[in-house]
Amino acid sequence: MRILIVTHRYPPCYSAGTERYSEALAKGLVARGHEVHVCCAEKDVSQRDYSLVRRVHRGVEVHEIINNLFYHSFNETYQNSSVEAVFASVLEVVQPDVVHVQHLMYLSVGCLEQAADSGARVVMTLHDFGLECARMGQLLHVDGGLCETVEFDRCGSCLAQTPWNQSKGARMVGHILGAVRRVTGLDLAPRVTRLARKSGAVGAGTVASGDADASKITDAESHAAWAREAEARSSVLVQAVQRHARHVFAPSRFLAERCLALGLDPGRVEFLPTGVQRVEAADVSKASHPQERTGPLAVLFLGTLVPAKGAHVLLEAYGRLNTEQRAGIDLRIFGPEGSDESYHKSLVQKAQQLGLQVGKVLAPHKVQAALAGADLLVVPSIWLENRPLVILEALSMGVPCLVSGSGGMAELVQPGRDGWWFDLGDADDLARVLGERSVDPEGTRSLRPLAPDLPSFDATVQRIEEVYFQLLSSEEDSS
Repeated sequence: MRILIVTHRYPPCYSAGTERYSEALAKGLVARGHEVHVCCAEKDVSQRDYSLVRRVHRGVEVHEIINNLFYHSFNETYQNSSVEAVFASVLEVVQPDVVHVQHLMYLSVGCLEQAADSGARVVMTLHDFGLECARMGQLLHVDGGLCETVEFDRCGSCLAQTPWNQSKGARMVGHILGAVRRVTGLDLAPRVTRLARKSGAVGAGTVASGDADASKITDAESHAAWAREAEARSSVLVQAVQRHARHVFAPSRFLAERCLALGLDPGRVEFLPTGVQRVEAADVSKASHPQERTGPLAVLFLGTLVPAKGAHVLLEAYGRLNTEQRAGIDLRIFGPEGSDESYHKSLVQKAQQLGLQVGKVLAPHKVQAALAGADLLVVPSIWLENRPLVILEALSMGVPCLVSGSGGMAELVQPGRDGWWFDLGDADDLARVLGERSVDPEGTRSLRPLAPDLPSFDATVQRIEEVYFQLLSSEEDSS
């Protein structure tokens, strides 16, 4: 079977949850004898906008559509004919039997129709709340508030303050860098991007700031216009998924229920929990005898250093502990920098004030080593999450978790069995639980979740493969 996985970003330069899931799925399908290709977006201002770059990552051919976010209208962020033109060429080359869409950010909703029209069976896995939320699919308002219920009027006040394209200045610099690369072969984009981030001139990695214009004035009229944009976007996306996706996987029950509330066909939506890569007992045992440990609790944070992941909440909570409680905790923070340079700087400064350090992203094998040496993983996300891979990895290695007690996090962690909850975004409540754990290290270390309900990722791949075959055979039978 020839399979095309479609996602917004792909490793090795990107290692968030959706990217890691996509990579693991590709690996699993290849191991089952299938021909797998990946189509993703990439931002590289030294390349021509909407050009196509091909590379190979761990034996899988990756087709990268260069999208530098030089949008002229908000509509182009989700309905982009230029992206669709390049995607058509990818479909022509790959000629997939199945197109499995993981994410459409930086691509185009029209890719769903194109894939269906090509004769491929279209499958989706949803990883966030992007069908509802136009701001990174996280249900987080620009003011930091959580949007548990989507109200488009409130979306209007959010989008009016949310940058969604590159500025004219950034576009001009991009054109210059592209010309330099084509003429000399020199790629100056990474260096210029680093300098721009340090100076605060432009964002990197996600959507960078656009120029101020009438559409972004935060008055009532502008908010109403943006509310209409948000509602139109959600309607287009939901209708496209309903028409063209033959099967929709939701890795958490929480997300599946929200999909059904949007009106997706219940017969096509399936809760399919993301499995975990099992770690051999010998590997874990090197550092996972907590009852034999003494001294402060090894408390770990692993995640991208962006506001949504809540590292700042953890630092605030740690700062509110008394001297005795702090002495009982060895707090370790690791993760890749996000696109907000000022946020990262504030984290580093806050950590230094507390006598802590913020480490960089860990390689996969070092993640396992860090988890094996941890007594407690803290996941303080301020968005609802879906099915965080880091929680799955921790539970599979017997590490209890302290998580925001909402959304997909609460679904994975049962208090008293797998760890503890605290109120989402509440540094005081997190400090309360951390304080309790710090003065009871034996009780904390004695809680070792067995994760009996967690499937293997191979089981996840197997179920996905079954759906592929079912869709292909049902189409053959009907013909």
